[in-house]
Amino acid sequence: MRTRSRTVEVGESIAEFLRLLDLPTTGAAYGEMKRQIERLAACNMMLGMSAPSRDVTVSAKPIERFEAWLQYDGRQRSMWPGVLELSQPFFETLLSHAVPLDPRAIHALKKSALALDVYSWLAHRLCRVRKPVGIKLSWSNLRQQFGQEYACSKDFKKEFRAALLKVRLVYPHARIDEEMGGIRLYSSPAPVPKSQVVVQLPGKTAISG
Repeated sequence: MRTRSRTVEVGESIAEFLRLLDLPTTGAAYGEMKRQIERLAACNMMLGMSAPSRDVTVSAKPIERFEAWLQYDGRQRSMWPGVLELSQPFFETLLSHAVPLDPRAIHALKKSALALDVYSWLAHRLCRVRKPVGIKLSWSNLRQQFGQEYACSKDFKKEFRAALLKVRLVYPHARIDEEMGGIRLYSSPAPVPKSQVVVQLPGKTAISG
């Protein structure tokens, strides 16, 4: 979004990338990261968006090209620099609809997959709420989207509430009320204002503009 380029630099080595994510740089971590990168590079996505006058569905392969440290010999990287190139349809969709996320929030929530999902969802959803009275979502709606694996609705509500509490700590401007039968979302500013792009990583100095 900042560079308007489909090509994204992802570090000079897998060790650098793992350190940025505050993950261990062991052989097992290298292997798992390699598998996840290969899956991401091979996947296809179906994206659905609501525009003011129409609904839009885009089927796209997100990554067109990926060059990186795919092998680790125990001493150093075998390929560099790491470059990821987004496909043109996916890139155009991002330019039109993407909402930036604060990497500090991602770092803080990294140990909870549910909290990460909720944060990403709220970041995209709250800034698009237009009704002054907000939008109510039932626990059934939320469970269908975030917790189909929970056999008991009470267990899901407990876990969702805990995840939402973590999210509100890193997204303090999120306006959400819990009420009988579910939660209500109100129009809220995005985590990162459109006039500001936060590129701070853990332990680094923030740069914005």
